Amino acid sequence: MKLHQIFLSTIILLLFISTTIFASCQGGYNDSFTLRILDAKYRPLPDAVFTMKYDTGSAAYGKAYFTTANMSVDQNAQKFVYVTNSGAAGPLRTLDCDITINAYVLGGGRGTTVVTGSEHGAIVDVVVSNAYPIVVTLQDQFGVPLQNASITIAKKQFRSDNNGEVRTYIGVGDQPYEINYLEGAKSGTINVVDDTIFPLTLRGSSIRIDLYNQKGEPIDANITIFGKEQIVQNGILTKDKVFGDEIKYQANYRGVTKNGTIYPERSNYEKIVFDIEAPAIGEITTETRENITRLNIQVTDQGTMASGVDTKTFKLSYRVEPEDPSSVWQNALVYTSSRELMSAEIPELPSNKIVQFKIEVKDKEGNLATLGGRFTSPKLNVTTPAIDQNSTNTQPTPPSTQPQEQGIPLLYIVIGGILLILIGFLVFRTMFSGKSS
Repeated sequence: MKLHQIFLSTIILLLFISTTIFASCQGGYNDSFTLRILDAKYRPLPDAVFTMKYDTGSAAYGKAYFTTANMSVDQNAQKFVYVTNSGAAGPLRTLDCDITINAYVLGGGRGTTVVTGSEHGAIVDVVVSNAYPIVVTLQDQFGVPLQNASITIAKKQFRSDNNGEVRTYIGVGDQPYEINYLEGAKSGTINVVDDTIFPLTLRGSSIRIDLYNQKGEPIDANITIFGKEQIVQNGILTKDKVFGDEIKYQANYRGVTKNGTIYPERSNYEKIVFDIEAPAIGEITTETRENITRLNIQVTDQGTMASGVDTKTFKLSYRVEPEDPSSVWQNALVYTSSRELMSAEIPELPSNKIVQFKIEVKDKEGNLATLGGRFTSPKLNVTTPAIDQNSTNTQPTPPSTQPQEQGIPLLYIVIGGILLILIGFLVFRTMFSGKSS
C-alpha cells in the first residue's frame, strides 16, 4: 500500500472515531440555549417554574446525574440556561447526552421535554398541555371592585389589583380558593377546563351577636372574630359592615368555649347561650309494689335559657349494705315518667336492709349532676314452712287434712257469764218480792 493511501486511511479513521466520540458525548460538551415554557394553547407561561436533569460527565461509576433547583422564567416565559458535561468519565462508561426539562404550573400543571446536548435549536420549548390562564374578579353586591383582598388559589396567595382582579395560570381540575377581605371570608372551588374567568361576590353586611347565661342574663365574655379577640361588654357585639358569606367566631366564658359560623345571607343575628350549671336533683320518693322498689326523682335544668335535661344520660346504681367497698354497683331500670320526673326500678331486695344508691344525670350542654343516698328496703311478710331437719326430704310438710277442733271463743264465755248473773238476780228479786207480800 502506498504511503499516501495509508495516510488517507488514517485520517478517515480518526475522523470516524472523533465523530463517534462527540456524537455520544464521550468528549463532554458545553451547551446553552433559551428555554421557553408554553401553555396548552402554545402561549407563554410566565408563572411557570422548571428543573433540568442531565449527566454531568463525572468519572464515578454509574450515571452521575444532576438536578437543578426550581428556576423561574421571565415575563416572556423565557430563561437562558447553560449545561456542562465534563466528559471526565472517559472510557469508563458511556455518557448520557439527554437533558430532561420539567416545567410546573400552579395547581398541578406539568410538561416535560427531552433534548440531546448540543443537538437542538437555539430555543427549546416545553409545553404544559394541562395549563390555562385564569382571571378571578372580586366585587361586592353592588358591583364595586374590592381591592387588595387576599385571594388564595391552590395554596398560593395573591392580592387583588385596583380592578379587584387576580391573573395567573393554573392546571386543569377543581382548584380550591379562599378569599379574606376586611374581616370577611369566602371559600370554594374553581373548575378549570379551559381559559377561565371566575367572578366572585363578597356581600357586605352588618351583624350582631348576643351572649347570655342559662338564666337569660347578658354576660361579659371573650369572643374571637376575624382573627381578633375582644371582650364583649353587656353581652352585645355589633359590626356595621363585614364581608363574606360565612363569618366564624369563637366565644369563651368561664372556661367554656363555643365555636360557630354566621351566614349573613340567611341571618345576621346570632344568640350564644352559656349553660354552665348542672341540672338540679330534687325530691326523691320511694314506693314498693310486688317486691319491686321504685324511686321517683325530680330533675330540673333551671333557667329560662337552660339547655334542658338530657334524659338519655340519667343513671341510678345501687348496692345493699353492708358490702365490701369493692363490690360491684348494680344499675337500675330507668325511664322518664313525666316532665322533670325520672323513675328507677330496683328488683326484689333483701328484707329490711339499707340500700345505698347514687344518681348521675347531665344537661344537653354536658354539665353533670350527681347525688348519693340511702333508703331501707321494706319488710317482707314471708311464711316459711316447717322442714323436718332429720328427713332427707326437702319438700315442705303438706297441711293436715283432719278437721281441727274448734275452741269456744272468750267473748262468748264472757257474755254467757253475764247472762247467768242477770238471770240469778232476777230470780232472787222475784222470790224476795213474794215473801214481802
